[in-house]
Amino acid sequence: GGERRRVTIGMELVISPRLLVLDEPTSGLDSWAASNLVMTCKAVAAHGRVVVMSLHQPSPEMVDCLDRLMLLAVGGRLGYFGP
Repeated sequence: GGERRRVTIGMELVISPRLLVLDEPTSGLDSWAASNLVMTCKAVAAHGRVVVMSLHQPSPEMVDCLDRLMLLAVGGRLGYFGP
């Protein structure tokens, strides 16, 4: 579940990839763990790495942590992209 997901992401961070792609990394986590994970990813990005995440129903606090946001509309069309 959530603990295994965090360990897997932690293992990826240890190898310091220049690009980190995470597919719904907060799925199955409680709100504290999900927010903590997003803040950790923001810190990783602040050190010059690129982090791309797909998030399903992010909290307003999570959205505030994002540098750029892409929202997809019905049919997969671009609904919004920006800060």
